Amino acid sequence: MGKISIKEVQEQWGCSRPTVMDAIKKNKLQGSKNEKGSWEFDVADVVRWRGEPKSKTKEPINLAPAPSPAQDELIATLKAQVAQLEGQVSTKDEQISRLQDSMRDQTKMLEHHAEREKTSAEQANKSLFKRLFG
Repeated sequence: MGKISIKEVQEQWGCSRPTVMDAIKKNKLQGSKNEKGSWEFDVADVVRWRGEPKSKTKEPINLAPAPSPAQDELIATLKAQVAQLEGQVSTKDEQISRLQDSMRDQTKMLEHHAEREKTSAEQANKSLFKRLFG
């Protein structure tokens, strides 16, 4: 995270030097002096104290800290798990699709079987009728 000077704080947040110095004295703003003896502040500290900057800067202020190696490992692990879970979901979707197809086929077979039995029963009734009255 970058450090900024009192002048940059004044320009970007629209406050005076005495206001900044007063915040330092009252421990509302944390800062340190550089090798030249000038005050420097973390952007995040200034944002906590004053909120987002009022003026537009040439470069965007990056408030997010750079990920640590442990975070990079965690992110890589989580991405691998997401990929694995996506594969499992895809497999389950395929299984569901196959089961639905199988159910449709079985339903058609049952409907066909029921139709055949109905036709057989009707023919049996007709031949009985013919035998009795025929």
